[in-house]
Amino acid sequence: MEKKKNYDYTATKRNASLKKRLVETGGVRMSLNLDGQRVNKIDALIKNGRAETRSEMIRLLIDEAEDL
Repeated sequence: MEKKKNYDYTATKRNASLKKRLVETGGVRMSLNLDGQRVNKIDALIKNGRAETRSEMIRLLIDEAEDL
């Protein structure tokens, strides 16, 4: 039995495309450090159905803060 190759040959192209879209819209890629308490709060919001991922939840909270 031949071992299945498990390599993503499209990752570089997808990342370049994402970076291009971000630059075109004035966006940036960010790294974020959060303590455990904040991570737990985000996870609780996700568990309650506010979002599906941490990234999505953080974007939602930023958008809601704009409305204040």
